[in-house]
Formats: sequence, C-alpha cells, structure tokens
Amino acid sequence: MGQTLSGDRSLSRNPRVQRGHQRHPDERRYKLQLALAEIAGDKKEQAKLLLDELIAQGNTSAMLSLAFISPDAEAAELMHKAAAAGDPNAMMLFAMAQLTGKGVAKNEIDGIRMLGLPPRTARRAPCSSSAISIKMALTASASI
Repeated sequence: MGQTLSGDRSLSRNPRVQRGHQRHPDERRYKLQLALAEIAGDKKEQAKLLLDELIAQGNTSAMLSLAFISPDAEAAELMHKAAAAGDPNAMMLFAMAQLTGKGVAKNEIDGIRMLGLPPRTARRAPCSSSAISIKMALTASASI
C-alpha cells in the first residue's frame, strides 16, 4: 500500500510485479500486468513494447490496454480488431466510438448493431434500459 503511480516508485518497480515477470517471462498474464504497471508509471513506450508482443499473439486485453494510451484513430482500430476477435468489452467500446464518432466516422446504425440493440425506426423509439443508458452516456460524453 502507499505506492504512487509515477516516478521511481511506480508499480513496475514493485517486487511482486518484477518477480512474476522474471520467473515467467513467456506468461502472457505477467507481461500484461507489467505493461499495465508501466502505463500507470507513465512509461508508455516500455508498455507499448510489451503490449505489441501480446497483440501479435492475438491478446485482446493487450489491444484494449494499448488503445487506452493511443491517439483516437489508432485506439479505434485496436478496439475494432479486439471486437472482431469477439471481446465483449471491445465490442461495447468500439460501438461507443462509432456512436460518438471518436476515432472513426460516426455511424450510429453500426454502433447500435454492434451493441445488439434494434435500430430506431420512425414509428418507435427504443425503450430498453440499454438504449436509455446509451443515450445518457452519449449525452454525458457530448457535454464533456
């Protein structure tokens, strides 16, 4: 406890994180933990090297982690790749990118389809709680 997330006391210097990676250098979960610790310590270039290795192996968690520190267009591409691989978190994130147009061309119809919601018609507005939640999220993100 009491660890900071930047500087010399970053989580990447945590002995447990280091030991896990040193003892199991080929174990994907330890590489991912170390990469996340590097991100928390603001060492994005070091994290990117580890994440790129994992992405080459098809690790969708690494794709989403790299998306977090990437420019919008690159982040959207990483989310799309992870979504295409079937990652449900990536599907939701990429759908939100499509709905808002952040990093990709705005496409509300495809965004709604990716979320698995029925598209709006002229006769009926969506009434599911998911659609209401999405509408609230879009309204909140537009005001930021």
